[in-house]
Amino acid sequence: MNKTVVIIDVNHEILAYFSDMIHSADGFEVVGTAHDGESGIECVLRLMPHLTILDFHMPLKNGLEAARAIKSKASYAAIVFLTEQHRRPYVRAAMESGAIGYVLKSSANEDLLPALHAAMNGQQYISPAVEK
Repeated sequence: MNKTVVIIDVNHEILAYFSDMIHSADGFEVVGTAHDGESGIECVLRLMPHLTILDFHMPLKNGLEAARAIKSKASYAAIVFLTEQHRRPYVRAAMESGAIGYVLKSSANEDLLPALHAAMNGQQYISPAVEK
């Protein structure tokens, strides 16, 4: 059985690129996408995916607000941030909001699928390229 994924990102090209990447990976299926925090929360609550991938900077609700809302209403959903923010304070804030994974967009080709697999096993994953 495939693990279901919702991706929330303001950038249409990023959504398409990572949707394709995940669709071609064994064991995962993208069931929904959203372009802002509010519609992303609604999408997650409606589709009940195993995994939610989101960015920090989005309109209506930012990634931290969306992650907290998702975790409060759908505690089962594993959250992985996919972002350009490489500094430790962002990682700390993401984890405090309920995320289990943190992947830099610059290294997502190598890190995203391992992060999704780790999240499905309840293990934290942080891109090795994150500032120490």
